[in-house]
Amino acid sequence: MTRVEISIEREWRTFRRPPTFWLRAPSLLLLLLGAATASRAQVGLPLEIVDTPTAQYRSVVVMALTPSTVTIRHPGGIAQLPLAQLSPELQERFGYDPAKAQAHRSQMELELATQAAAAQQRDLDEKELRQRYRSTGAVGRALARLGTRPSIRPIDLRADFMALDIDAKNQGRQPSCAVFAIVGALEYENARVVGRIEKFSEDYLIWATRRASGRQVGAGGGGSGGFYSASYDDIGFSLEEVLVALRAYGIPAATEMPNVRNARMSQIQEPEASVVDSARNHRRIFSESIPGVQASVRIDNILHVLNEGVPVVVGFFWPHLRGRAECNIRTGDGASFGQHAVTLVGYISDSGTRDGVRFIFRNSWGKQWGVDGYGTIELGYLQRCLTSAAVVDVQPVGRWGN
Repeated sequence: MTRVEISIEREWRTFRRPPTFWLRAPSLLLLLLGAATASRAQVGLPLEIVDTPTAQYRSVVVMALTPSTVTIRHPGGIAQLPLAQLSPELQERFGYDPAKAQAHRSQMELELATQAAAAQQRDLDEKELRQRYRSTGAVGRALARLGTRPSIRPIDLRADFMALDIDAKNQGRQPSCAVFAIVGALEYENARVVGRIEKFSEDYLIWATRRASGRQVGAGGGGSGGFYSASYDDIGFSLEEVLVALRAYGIPAATEMPNVRNARMSQIQEPEASVVDSARNHRRIFSESIPGVQASVRIDNILHVLNEGVPVVVGFFWPHLRGRAECNIRTGDGASFGQHAVTLVGYISDSGTRDGVRFIFRNSWGKQWGVDGYGTIELGYLQRCLTSAAVVDVQPVGRWGN
């Protein structure tokens, strides 16, 4: 199978190496760790008055203490005060040592400088990868043709999905079709990059989207998947919400956070910190919305991307009263107010023209629905009812030597 690379806007997180400063100064590290242990005893300490050369604070509570500063809460808010500006009595109580304070300030300045340098390097890497993607990748080739009429040369990725063992999953009680649509596309692209199938955790991405969006269980729907919120006590998400969470939290293998079959969102437990760290750092997450002010232009752009063998995730209004039984959606079908998200995996055209296009989509209602979990939707209906469209991809850290 031909390997296809994607050109897309990105956010990623790479492994962070500890500053070499710590390796060069073990004695200072032990000194600072000892100071941190002592400072914990001061947290929560109430103080009636704290004087500095510029202000006086009353009814103070100590929130944090470092070798060079103390952070306090007072009726007017929160303040961080240099220990060097406090009275000798408070300096003694807080264990102030000018040498330790200077070492702490130097360490903080070095760490900030290290982080700034790393951020600058990531920006340079991003620019380089963007140029490389857009000049050589599949979506780069598609982007070069956006806004033009696409050629109609039917493509069908179903056999590739099946060969990679990426079956149409059943979202069950979870009205999170956007999550299932995006994960299916990610698994497909990841398998083509690394040469083997790796299942990702939908449950993790559901948790991450709830966390990133601040959504509460039982709060009602409105995004893709909201169509089912009346039937379940959970909430669906829009494609945009899931993509934001994906970039922020990444996604782990299903072996790291197994999916609980047919679980409601309220039953999904918060992942271990090690799982979140792994999800953020062992993948680069890419996504790009497919543009088009006019619906017809966006449809043409979707066809350009599909022509390059890249699946497209879409959100649209599901047909009125069609329910789960009918898998072939026609142009004249009436639309409901409920949105649904699916993965487009190709299209066919019996007439060989654009007007005759029927998109092939992978649903999230199990293999028993439609034809092994797949259905079709006529171009006219999708053009009328489309709400969002995006391409997604993952890349293992280090694929380009970065």
